[in-house]
Formats: sequence, structure tokens, C-alpha cells
Amino acid sequence: MRTALLVTHLAELAHAWLRRWIERDLAAVDRIKTPWLVVGVHRMFYADSSDYRSNDDADQTVAARMRSSLEDLFRDAKVQAAEHQYHWTPGSR
Repeated sequence: MRTALLVTHLAELAHAWLRRWIERDLAAVDRIKTPWLVVGVHRMFYADSSDYRSNDDADQTVAARMRSSLEDLFRDAKVQAAEHQYHWTPGSR
């Protein structure tokens, strides 16, 4: 299994160096020896949030930016998608 964790709110995914790193990393995987590719991201590609605020940190804004920046790489590398959301309210832990 090959894993990668992208801190998407920090990297902002549009940076060319990050895309090149991901391209090289995915291309280096021998899918016969390593059939599983797992990519973890801090923010989701497909947000079911109603957060459409007009700022750059809104869930839908970040999700659209991530899809336009990286979705083709993951699709071409046949990375399977899975989503898990964790929401918490301050003081509820």
C-alpha cells in the first residue's frame, strides 16, 4: 500500500511544485507490487456542506479548487475515492 497525506488547507494545491510532486509520486508506484493507493486530504474534494461563503476558505470553494487542481491526477492513477467527515462543536469534546 502506498499512502500520501496532503495538508490541503496549507498547500493550496494550485502550487506547481505540489502538483509535480504528486505526479512523480503516483507515477513511481508499481501497481502490480502496490495495488492500493491511499491519499488522505484535510479538506474534501466533494463537500456536502452548505458553506458557500464568498471567502477563500469556504468548503465549496476549497473543494472546487482541489477538484480542478488534482482530480485528473487521481483519476488517471486510479486512486479510489472515499470520504469521511468529522465535525465537532467547540466545547463538546
